[in-house]
Amino acid sequence: MPHHSGTHRPVTIGNTALALDGEEVSLYGGAVHYWRLARETWEPILDSVKRMGFTMISIYIPWEAHEIERGRFDFGEINPSNDIDAFLTLCEDKGFRIIVRPGPQINSE
Repeated sequence: MPHHSGTHRPVTIGNTALALDGEEVSLYGGAVHYWRLARETWEPILDSVKRMGFTMISIYIPWEAHEIERGRFDFGEINPSNDIDAFLTLCEDKGFRIIVRPGPQINSE
């Protein structure tokens, strides 16, 4: 899987605000489950999320969606909705901050 161009920046928590590189930020976001959506719907959905004023997207990376059988993986070659790199790039292009939660499974924690 290609490496993303995103940079890691220091996060600090003050008494009343969260800051990235010393700049106070407001993070409003929601989860988008890329692997459950037809790939052609990603952009219109993200555009709608942006219009609602959200600044962040939270995603799971459900290993069970990507490891289609033991030792055989799909990151978009078989199911276009599994192209995590394309989804993250689209989120970046739209100016979203991204919280990524990898895991073997997701269980609505």
